[in-house]
Amino acid sequence: MIGRVRRFIAAKKVRAYHVLFAVTTLALAMLGAWWFILHWEQQDAVHRGVLQQLQLRAALEAVRLGRAERLPALPPDSPFELVAMVGPEKEGAHPLAPSWPTLGLKPKAAELDRIAEKHHRRVVMITGEGIMLMLLILVCMLMLFRLLLSERRERANMETFLQAFSHELKTPVAGVRALLETLSSRDLSREELQRYSALGLRETARLQGLIDNVLVANRIDRKLFTARPREMAIVARLRDYVDRRNRIFPDKPTTLVVECPEETQIWGDPDLLRHVVDNLIDNAFKYSPAGAPVTVRLRLDGEWCMIAVEDQGIGLPPGESERIFEKFVRGRAGEEKTQKGSGLGLYIARELATAFDGALTAESEGEGKGSVFTVMLRRVG
Repeated sequence: MIGRVRRFIAAKKVRAYHVLFAVTTLALAMLGAWWFILHWEQQDAVHRGVLQQLQLRAALEAVRLGRAERLPALPPDSPFELVAMVGPEKEGAHPLAPSWPTLGLKPKAAELDRIAEKHHRRVVMITGEGIMLMLLILVCMLMLFRLLLSERRERANMETFLQAFSHELKTPVAGVRALLETLSSRDLSREELQRYSALGLRETARLQGLIDNVLVANRIDRKLFTARPREMAIVARLRDYVDRRNRIFPDKPTTLVVECPEETQIWGDPDLLRHVVDNLIDNAFKYSPAGAPVTVRLRLDGEWCMIAVEDQGIGLPPGESERIFEKFVRGRAGEEKTQKGSGLGLYIARELATAFDGALTAESEGEGKGSVFTVMLRRVG
């Protein structure tokens, strides 16, 4: 029997926290059922006690009234009534003996109805409390289960990030080390020195980008990140960003297409915007085939200035356009280990875009059809 249970658990991929959740839920459900039954029985006992007390009062009152020398009169607020005892005895009536053997005393129907209604209200209250208790237990258990799942997912994402980040870190470090070894062991011509210097600059830029992403993500998580938005000329600023990237990465040229006036002003933080654009362009090249173009398109749409980074890469499957902005989450190619990455770039880009009252969205016509990441910034004037 135990072996069958183990095989079932292994076949269904049941985890320890699944079993813990099921056992805890069952235990709390049994506790709630026991509480409900106990209170029901207590209330039923109280109801029977009230009826017995009322009957006892009726018997004592009948004895007292039976000793009267003339026909007794009951006050209007009395819970009892006089009934005729001629013929079969009235059910629940107590005869007024010995002075009035033809009369009896019994509780009024209205009094019995009042007691029954009070009992019914208490039963409904207990039932409602039991249902609310069970719902509260269920909600708490579901929240606990989701918390456990979230913690496990966060831990798995962190492990994946550490593996990916360490691998990403090795590449530029190894490149810089190889360059330094070459420079120290060979006499290079001026052209070779320039080429190796450009290569070293590219690798250090990659290394700086990785470290900056980790530091920025940490500041975002700790709520230590503050934006300093101000008016800025977006066309000149964006052209400067793209030109700088093209100088550092000449093998990955980025094309800038401006579809708005040169004097267009926006409200934003220049340093944060550069970080956003860099991450989006890096992401576009990372998930695009070698030699595929990446275009940065600047246009206006009402009160918004739109910066669209367009690529011809692997695209996005349905339902991925929001998930890829979560921390440590990567696209399908990243999850299948066919593409390197830390899973922080798009998360940071969206957080920074929203920090200065902007927005970041992703669109794709499907897998293999490229993607468009659009930063929305408010215009000035």
